[in-house]
Amino acid sequence: MLKVKAKNRGGKLKIKVKQGALHEALGVKQGKKLTSEQKTVHKGDSPLMVKRKVFAQNAAGWKKK
Repeated sequence: MLKVKAKNRGGKLKIKVKQGALHEALGVKQGKKLTSEQKTVHKGDSPLMVKRKVFAQNAAGWKKK
């Protein structure tokens, strides 16, 4: 599990994420980058898949320190 800290009204909110779940669901090997097409939300995606894809889109904009 990967723990990500996000701000929530002055406090901190911990989000638990299963690392590699989107890669596994899409059939992409771990360590390879996902394309923007693979991260795009489609009409037939399950709610869990939508949540994972949106998280991946948001995480792509984070800066590593």
